[in-house]
Amino acid sequence: MGSVASTFRSFQELEKEERLKLRVGFYYAGRRREGQEPVAQRMIDMGLTTGFGTSHVRFMGIKFVMDGSTGGHTAAFSQPYLGEPDQYGELYFNPDILREDLLKAAKGGVQVSIHAIGDRAIEMALSAIEYVNEQGIDTRPLRYRLEHLESPTPDQIQRIKKLNLVVGLSSAFIYSLGDSHLRALGYDRLVDAFPAKTLMDEGIVIACNSDCCVCDVNPMLGIYSMVTRTTQAGQSFGGKKEAISRFAALESYTKNAAYVLCCEKTLGTLTSGKYADITVFEEDFLKIPDEELKNVRVHMTVSGGEIVYQNK
Repeated sequence: MGSVASTFRSFQELEKEERLKLRVGFYYAGRRREGQEPVAQRMIDMGLTTGFGTSHVRFMGIKFVMDGSTGGHTAAFSQPYLGEPDQYGELYFNPDILREDLLKAAKGGVQVSIHAIGDRAIEMALSAIEYVNEQGIDTRPLRYRLEHLESPTPDQIQRIKKLNLVVGLSSAFIYSLGDSHLRALGYDRLVDAFPAKTLMDEGIVIACNSDCCVCDVNPMLGIYSMVTRTTQAGQSFGGKKEAISRFAALESYTKNAAYVLCCEKTLGTLTSGKYADITVFEEDFLKIPDEELKNVRVHMTVSGGEIVYQNK
């Protein structure tokens, strides 16, 4: 909480000095030990709900982490890691505590983002969200989100759809971390990984992300990943079954990103009445070859109608 407070204070000071050119949405870490007070209870005690803040600094919700990383062999899968028959990854959360915390957050009007990479972690997250809804609380208005979502099963995708969840798909993993995932799981298990096309075909809203500082903050690497399904070393990440168009990938970083953060009334599209947040590319995004997408340069960035960066 101390680091969160100091960071939050720094952002507020920058905004007061009119030096903050980013729009920042922050989440509290939700992990706790048995017997500790749920983080959501602190939000309720303060009357803090999702969306509180200014146009530049807003409280968004609570982040829960179910498992680790695929490259680190700690993401939780139902099948073992390649060449390690006894290694299935790790689950970091007690399911009973997770149900209690999500229920508390939902009652307090607080959005949650749940880190879930492997299918075992996704199962824990979905079961907890289903439990909350079984208690008579509709989580749909809060747009509960599953983060990363590398390997959902077909059944889990249908449950995501039924619950009307949104997905923060970590597309940048394919380029930046994809080679380690190939070593950890093998090609065949990545054919359906990060299933952007399937999720979109089911009408599930996906918003891609860079997961900085784990990966490079450059969103063009994520767009390149979604279109080509190619790793940094040039390997195919399970083929192109789950590839999407470059325009759909662009929407996932703009229009859809605003939606999952409940900011679609002011952000995400160039529409009258919204903030004039604009990125101008040096290249023609819609015409350059797929392989050049990762090299697209920014000519100008506009925030709220103010030019904050220009490539001279």
